Amino acid sequence: MRQRSNDHLKHDGKNYRKMIHGQFFKVAKGHGEEEARRRFDIIEMIFGDLQRQGCSEWTNEALLLADEIRKGGSLVNYEPPLTHQGAHHLGRIIKAKTEQVSDLEFSKIVQDGKSIKIEKDISEIIEDFPSVEFTEDNPYVGNYKDSLEEKLQDIIVKIRAINKSDSADLILTEGTLHKAIKDYQNYRLADFTHEGQVNQTGHFINGLLNRILKKTEDIHLSKLNFSKCQSIVDYFRNRPDGLEKETCAKTIQILMRFLLWLKKSSAYGWKIDNLDELDKKVKALPSDRQKLETIKVVGFSQLEIYELIKNSSETELALILLGLNCGYGAGESGRLTTQHLYLDQEHPEAEKLQDLKSFGIQNWIRMKRPKNNVLNAQLLWLETAEAIKNLGVSDGVIFRTSTGAPMYRENSKNAQSTFSNYFRRLLEQCDTKSLSFGKLRKHFSTWLRNKGESELASMAVQHGNPTEDKLLHHYSNKPYKRYFEAQVEYRLYLGIEEAVRNRGLKD
Repeated sequence: MRQRSNDHLKHDGKNYRKMIHGQFFKVAKGHGEEEARRRFDIIEMIFGDLQRQGCSEWTNEALLLADEIRKGGSLVNYEPPLTHQGAHHLGRIIKAKTEQVSDLEFSKIVQDGKSIKIEKDISEIIEDFPSVEFTEDNPYVGNYKDSLEEKLQDIIVKIRAINKSDSADLILTEGTLHKAIKDYQNYRLADFTHEGQVNQTGHFINGLLNRILKKTEDIHLSKLNFSKCQSIVDYFRNRPDGLEKETCAKTIQILMRFLLWLKKSSAYGWKIDNLDELDKKVKALPSDRQKLETIKVVGFSQLEIYELIKNSSETELALILLGLNCGYGAGESGRLTTQHLYLDQEHPEAEKLQDLKSFGIQNWIRMKRPKNNVLNAQLLWLETAEAIKNLGVSDGVIFRTSTGAPMYRENSKNAQSTFSNYFRRLLEQCDTKSLSFGKLRKHFSTWLRNKGESELASMAVQHGNPTEDKLLHHYSNKPYKRYFEAQVEYRLYLGIEEAVRNRGLKD
């Protein structure tokens, strides 16, 4: 503390009073002159802190602390609210610009401002604020650098508002995490919105981002460093509330896409160099360790498939056969159009690939699975092709409602509901297990896997890597001849010809 004066303090009979740098402070006379001096000395030190930080007058925060001392409080572990000299310097930049200094002078001042760094260790921070009694467990010391940095970012926002050119040389972070996530939501939804309607993929991505919003703190982006990014990823890596492994993996995937977008965005100035070093591996839980041989794939028996075919309408028959023949669910069948069909002809690539030419005149589908852009090539059974032809669609989407609208509602949150309703009504007329329509698409792949044909089984459910336009290269690198032969064999195994022949027409 500074040397105390021997002069007696002034008092009005009730309070000791002292003017300290333009502000009157008073302490009740009952505390005694010695205690009043002690309190006034600390208040003097608070203003000294302000001066060292570049301020020449009291700030509101410093006055609040001074009043706390006046009333007998302590500054042990109080958060320093004082203005950093760097922030003060940037404040002078704003003042200079508003006074219309030349662009050359302003650029020089801004360049000076860029050199400001917050690189103080704890001992230096303590030296900055002798009025505050820091202890080892002070909760503010560790966060002090961040709070100063955030103040700098707020001032940069003001500088950019003044400096309309928004110089690329001055890049400091602004904004909050939640605002950035919401901006990213709008950015992504624009890709999945048609005529004002958001499709199923858009709703899915939006749901993942809402989960991230709900589970994160809305911090200033200047605090979103590598460690904070890792802690957010870790929350989902550790599978809170026993979330499914795939759900957490997809959440982390969309989180990483957001961070990459944020890094590239010029709107925030957020930069980080080592995003690829984040640990993204999702934790395994004991419940995941179920042995493969104990996993029972539930499906329809052969007799139940006959029952479904026997009671099916024309539309239902086509859907059942596409599920069994091609591994198609609602998403694939619902997006099937006449442009994907190659009926009563050789395979489109038969002239270039002799393996495919050996199949002769057949019926084919060639498209990409919308979910993952994987090539989807199928040899249609005769019964499947006839069922599609019987729907009478000459152009466009194959599966339509009675009003002519597509059954697969691309922009709906529940795009597959029409297919589910068709299948539910069919099940009500049959003596079978009550399974979902989606179970049909797994039958062919399960049969292949049981035969030891894992690669063909993966092809049957259209798993794999996205396919570019080099179709010949793709066909030559996948065992399509064996796959098409397996489709023919599976038809014989199920007895599809007999099942369809014995079917009772309902439409």
